[in-house]
Amino acid sequence: MAAATTPPSGSGGVEAQIKRMVEEGVEVFKCPNCGAPIEVTPDSLVIRCRYCGYIEYRDPGFEVLTFPSIGREKIEEIFWRRMREDADMRKFVGELSIDSILELYVPYYVVPYDAQYFFVGERTEVRTSEMVSITIGGSGSQTVPTTVTKRVKVKDSGSLSSVEAILARRHVEELGVKELTTQVTQLDLSSAVPAKEYDWRRESTAVMGFDIEPREVPLLTKDVVAEKIKRWVKRKYRLEKIDVIVCRVNVKDFKAVLVPLYIVTYRFRNALYSIAFSGVDGRQLVALEPMLPGYMMLYVGGAVASIFVAGALIPLSLTFSVFSLLGTGVLTYVAYHLIRKALGGVRFER
Repeated sequence: MAAATTPPSGSGGVEAQIKRMVEEGVEVFKCPNCGAPIEVTPDSLVIRCRYCGYIEYRDPGFEVLTFPSIGREKIEEIFWRRMREDADMRKFVGELSIDSILELYVPYYVVPYDAQYFFVGERTEVRTSEMVSITIGGSGSQTVPTTVTKRVKVKDSGSLSSVEAILARRHVEELGVKELTTQVTQLDLSSAVPAKEYDWRRESTAVMGFDIEPREVPLLTKDVVAEKIKRWVKRKYRLEKIDVIVCRVNVKDFKAVLVPLYIVTYRFRNALYSIAFSGVDGRQLVALEPMLPGYMMLYVGGAVASIFVAGALIPLSLTFSVFSLLGTGVLTYVAYHLIRKALGGVRFER
């Protein structure tokens, strides 16, 4: 842990700082150890005095479980191993240096549920049948296939049981949080410990509070699950339109959890890049990597090919059909997107 700094000298220094923070609308908590002011937000779970190092877990009024972190040293080891084994970056390991490692605890609700659904939708079906045609000369018959396109109604019902992870923050921009959400539902809750018993003394740890309260979770879960079922039904039954869909979601006993996330920021050729790792097992969640020459050539090559094919479709779009025109537009957009990625200097890797 880094050495604590010295609190403002004299009671006047402390009181002046507290008064200034109050005037700025900041909730102030006096450190019970040294009396220095600690800035506190309504959702602060862990407060830390930057003067004496005092740490306190603030009970939010409901049970919170914490998944233990594998630790900064282990993450640093995983980062360097990943770079040495990466087909592209291993050539440049000597040019890399770690700029910072942020350990962040992200709040979630782990929500088991049962759901029942019923839907009515529409899709287009193409059916091929055979018909017999008599030849003009009367010398025989010929079987000719015919294709019939029909708009059909589809309806079905079913049920399922699963677990949903609800992010307990309304706005989160940190790298890797979206990808971490997918892992949360796979974690074994028996490996988590009560947050009030966890060791929060690591200096670099940042803990996000629960923006979303437990009473909001059932309704949020029902909305999220209903939307997922709607997308799943449309994909499974190849529906072009859903006329009616009814979802009943029964939320079971859920848990509030804190899940560790590490964001490693490293320097390469005077630019900064980042990789997010799960703090539970060290798996890579997402990376913002340098756009190396090989990838740049790949993207530029794809853009050139798209432009070439789009150019070949232009004469067809003028004489044949709207599909050729649509294809030309799509390929032009793809080329534009690939060029932007090639010139962006950063590639996104999961």
